[in-house]
Amino acid sequence: MKQWGFFILIAVAILIVLRIALNTPFNFHPDEAMHTDAMCYFESHWWPPSLNSSEVLYSPDGWSRVYNGEIVYLIYGKMSVLVKPLVSKILISNTSTPSLHQFPYHIFLPLILCMPRCLTSYQIYRLLNVSLLIVTLIIMFLKGRRNAWVLACGLILLCIPQILYIYAYANSDAWGLSVSVVFFVFLLTTKTQINSPRYAILLGFFVGLLLLSKETFWLSLPWAGVLVGTQYFQQRRQNVLRLSFKQIAILGGIFIITVLVIIAPLKLIYPLTQGDWNVRVEQMREIRAWNDFKPSILMSPGYRLSAKGEPITVILHNRHWYAASMKSFYGVFGHFTVILPDWIYIVALGILVLNVVLTISIVCSKWSLLDLGMKAMVIFAPFSVLLNVAASVYNSWTYDFQPQGRYLFSSVVPLTVLLTATVPVENKQYITLRVISWLISYGLCMYVLIHYAM
Repeated sequence: MKQWGFFILIAVAILIVLRIALNTPFNFHPDEAMHTDAMCYFESHWWPPSLNSSEVLYSPDGWSRVYNGEIVYLIYGKMSVLVKPLVSKILISNTSTPSLHQFPYHIFLPLILCMPRCLTSYQIYRLLNVSLLIVTLIIMFLKGRRNAWVLACGLILLCIPQILYIYAYANSDAWGLSVSVVFFVFLLTTKTQINSPRYAILLGFFVGLLLLSKETFWLSLPWAGVLVGTQYFQQRRQNVLRLSFKQIAILGGIFIITVLVIIAPLKLIYPLTQGDWNVRVEQMREIRAWNDFKPSILMSPGYRLSAKGEPITVILHNRHWYAASMKSFYGVFGHFTVILPDWIYIVALGILVLNVVLTISIVCSKWSLLDLGMKAMVIFAPFSVLLNVAASVYNSWTYDFQPQGRYLFSSVVPLTVLLTATVPVENKQYITLRVISWLISYGLCMYVLIHYAM
């Protein structure tokens, strides 16, 4: 497919996402009120408030997103101030709040169903996420001309309705996903030499951004480490690159300093200003949480199961948890209330299995043709996906029963590897089959967004 064809398909997806962003009511989407409140706070502040502040909105479990240490809230808050004069002339903000009975409370979605204490239009934050999607996809497809894996990752982003959906409302997941995949693009396409200080600074910059993103995306660091490591050893084996212990120490120091400079304000300095962080957080939750969620009571079903003495097997043996996680990874909308017909999940799963089988067959038959980086990622990708699933299981056990596909989005890159790793060494028949399956996936994704997400 020619380059202009890709941009037409991107434009179609963007228009659909934009329509969802502009037409769906406020808080129709998971936790949007909480995300919006955090962004609103940083419109007029540069620093998070003290724990237990009365300036912010709290969820039923006594938590506010301003305490997450995610830089997206600060960035979107300040960007909103800049674009508000222009956007307010174009949009007429609908700030009405859905009534409580419209979205029944679920134990695995701790929602707050009231307006955030801010007069800012939530649509501005939605449009910022739509803009982020545009930038992300353009980067993927422009850089994809030089690397088949980058192009494949961009194509996969266009085929998963839940991924496009998260860019249609105010949240921090979209930012974390974009940082994760753009980091992938950097590692695969940068011309900066690994032995240069500039590479150490850029690597530290992306790692810092990941650490300032939603914690679920921290799980992108293992596959990033595998990529960097294999690139280094591959260049060393080819006698292109050799580093002494002193050079490694210097570059490592530059990398660590860069990471610390980026994360220190929100992840180190601010928590230290609050005293004993863990103790004060529990005190805040005791004051702000709903009765069933207070640390001293813990009566809500599914909440802090480990603290109640429940074994982790209550999650590991729960078939509903796995089914709900898989479905919501592909597409479950609203407050977990809009579930797709089973045939859609079956078709999507069938296409995934087909492409994984194609990859495995090529790996088995052409192993000697794969370079070191490809071999390493093919071996590590399944473990990376399992690590993401294990982390989500652990979260549901220790925090709240939440089988959410969004928590698995750091698996997008290893999933790309499992689906398309061998494309550079495949014949035309395999490539044709993959293109056909991708077109079907894209069409199904657009159908799902139009008929179920709007």
